[in-house]
Amino acid sequence: MPRTVGLFACLLLVASACVPAASQTNKVVHYDPTKTKMGEIQQRGHIVIGIPNDYRPFGFVDGSGQPQGFTTGLGRLVADALGVSARFIPRPADQLLAMVDSDQADLVFPMLPITQTAAAAHPFSDPYYLAHQRLLVPRGSPIQDVSDLGGKTVCSAIDPEAEVKLSRLDPSVSLLPVSRAGSCAGPLRSGRVAAATGPDVALYGLRYRLTGSAIVGGQITTEGYGAAVGACNPGLAQFATRVFAAAKKDGAWTTLYTRWVLPATGTNIVPDPPSLTDIDAWDLFPTPPGAPSPTPAACPSP
Repeated sequence: MPRTVGLFACLLLVASACVPAASQTNKVVHYDPTKTKMGEIQQRGHIVIGIPNDYRPFGFVDGSGQPQGFTTGLGRLVADALGVSARFIPRPADQLLAMVDSDQADLVFPMLPITQTAAAAHPFSDPYYLAHQRLLVPRGSPIQDVSDLGGKTVCSAIDPEAEVKLSRLDPSVSLLPVSRAGSCAGPLRSGRVAAATGPDVALYGLRYRLTGSAIVGGQITTEGYGAAVGACNPGLAQFATRVFAAAKKDGAWTTLYTRWVLPATGTNIVPDPPSLTDIDAWDLFPTPPGAPSPTPAACPSP
């Protein structure tokens, strides 16, 4: 059994995280606040959800200061299923996991690919979205795929663990690495780079900033994105998985996608909801050979 799978299995045995079988009705199931995170949230009367403020259309803050986006819609579904209100805390995506580690939030949407390394540190729900590394090009560009990039420079904004370096596909391609897709806007406007590459979840936000730009080319990678919780609360991740599964089945996922994500894609194609499990997603990106074993979380005894 892989180390990460073993760790996750141990976490799932924590009694305080157990999730009863899904109800066959629309009634809210009430959980024991002394034994489950869901019961603790219900006793409190609200769930605190961290959403990105820098990943439009998945998570952002509108002109009136209100959190918006695909992840806020999903977060409200989780709150409704618990019978509580949702309190959103917008933060840069790279700060969200720290919020569940410090108990500032119950559930977060970190916009991080589910990899074995990520899943070893935080329980994730099954993916609510599948992203793909692609290309974004400015208006009028003749580039339509990786094969058109020979001799060009590309702005690369992607998680190193999940990326495919375009220079591996074509050694004549030069890369300008950046930490955020938004940092590619200037080089694209000035012509310093011919294209940007990254997961489409990041490229959509860049497309809003560059009028007339387009996301093109084949799907270079596939990455699963899920909601994450603190290491000692895998039951809440399971609960979110159940909520997302119901949303995929009853059309709520499609409604949220059509409202928030579809306008950013530049197409009229609404995909089927993702069917990958969290394990399917993390198996796409195994732990690199020689990587240190994760340190198990110091969770309370059952």
